[in-house]
Amino acid sequence: MKLSLCTIVKNEADQLADFLESIHSAVDEIILVDTGSTDATRKIAQRYGCKIFSFPWIDDFSAARNFSIDQASGEWALILDPDERIAIDDIHQLRQLIINNAVGGYRFTIRSYSNFPSERFRWLRCEGEYSEEKDYPVWTSSSQIRLFRRLSNIRFTGEVYENTDHSFYDNNLILHTSPIPIHHYGLCIEPQCLLARCQEYIKLGYKKIVSHPYSSQAFFELASNLFELNEIDASIKLLEVAIDLDASRTDAHELLGIAYLKKENYSYALSCFEKAAEQNPYRVEILNHIAGIYLIMDDASHALPILERALFINHRHPETIYHIAHIFHQKQQTDTALQFVNKLLEISPEDSRGIILKAHILASQHEYDTATLKT
Repeated sequence: MKLSLCTIVKNEADQLADFLESIHSAVDEIILVDTGSTDATRKIAQRYGCKIFSFPWIDDFSAARNFSIDQASGEWALILDPDERIAIDDIHQLRQLIINNAVGGYRFTIRSYSNFPSERFRWLRCEGEYSEEKDYPVWTSSSQIRLFRRLSNIRFTGEVYENTDHSFYDNNLILHTSPIPIHHYGLCIEPQCLLARCQEYIKLGYKKIVSHPYSSQAFFELASNLFELNEIDASIKLLEVAIDLDASRTDAHELLGIAYLKKENYSYALSCFEKAAEQNPYRVEILNHIAGIYLIMDDASHALPILERALFINHRHPETIYHIAHIFHQKQQTDTALQFVNKLLEISPEDSRGIILKAHILASQHEYDTATLKT
């Protein structure tokens, strides 16, 4: 089976060589579609024997993706961007995936790393599972189809946040989950670069909702990017449309709750989070939001059992542990509070809130010298 790597690029000279070095030996050909580079991108690609094609940028990621897979000659297409990597210990498994004749494609977990975590994502702490985590403190997870048979009925759709999901569902193609993740560094750039990207995605997002007026996902994507730019009111309106189109969207209810939290509308926020929790009762972040609102309303008696439930689901979740420690500190149950804050600092030694809270607890026990040292 021949495997074609298909990637679209524009001015990727800074990271292209490292990307191609990491993957070129694992594939049979590299299809590189350039949408208008003015740097050394094409020269670097030539060094690695890429098949280089030009494609005019028309504000449509799907058009560029589909052009790239049309240029390939392999039976299978692997979709990666220059800011993504497959771990060196995992690359050999790609060949094992494509020998399964019954499968149409594979969905991959995308591990997106960041130094600047956003409120709209669920962030997980890096535990050193992969060397590709580098020194990033957190990552967030998403899921995308990135490896599939190069069939004429598998096409990308969507001007932005493009995917092939509909092709698989509409044609009843068999889809499996890949055991290996893709490591994504696109959120690791400086905040001003993320801002520029967000603005570009908003422009494309408005085009997408015009062409897909009944897509809950299209409205949610645009709302998410507007939220990143602190356009809270506009984000709320779009999230409400997303929910009207699909009331089962946990992510839309949750982000709407966060938006109302930013507006300090706690009753609306609580309602949104409760709806999200009904759909996903095991999502710890939602439970923490609900408990946090009760704490804002000075109602620890309602907050504590919710936090205890969250702790049962994930006994190493720093936010949960911090809130529990804080409640017991307020209840003047200092031994229990200290037990939880020590657990927090064991998991997250640099957590500034935990350090400060421990200092307060120790000070309340008249251990002033120790408290001073801890801060």
